Formats: sequence, structure tokens, C-alpha cells
Amino acid sequence: MVRKVSKATDASVWDAHVARANSSVTARKEYKRSSYELNAHKINAQRIIDGQNVGECWLKGKLKEELIELGYCKPSDFSKYNRPNGSINIG
Repeated sequence: MVRKVSKATDASVWDAHVARANSSVTARKEYKRSSYELNAHKINAQRIIDGQNVGECWLKGKLKEELIELGYCKPSDFSKYNRPNGSINIG
């Protein structure tokens, strides 16, 4: 019963935010100024630095190179995921 109430509350809170953002130009600008943007590269780089589980695609290939090129990770940050036999330990 508690879960149903919380889900209903979450939906109504979200609907209230959407209604408020659409209510006027001023409100829209306010929401845009205070909102944040999700950056998958930054999020996964921090997970790699902290040694948390990440998808294998972030540990090799193009995405790994992008993380290094963008300066989010150092090549040494990936060493904790390498196994002695050459395979990747993803969790």
C-alpha cells in the first residue's frame, strides 16, 4: 500500500513540475537555468576512478579513448580492471 501511494505522489510531483515549467516564459527560463545535464562520459569516468562496476564498452575501444582524450580518466585508472590473463574484470 505504501508503494502505491509513493508512486502516485511521485507522478503528481512530476506533473506539477511539468505544469509549472509550461505555465509561463519566466518559469521556463527559471527551470532551464537551474536544471542540470547528464553526461554519461563524466558519470562513467567517475565510476572507473572509484573502481565501481561499469559496462565493458567503457573499458576498451572508442569510449575508453574518448574518456582519456577528454581528460576525464588517465590510462592508469583502467589498470584495476585488467586481469593477469589479459581479460577485463567488469564486476
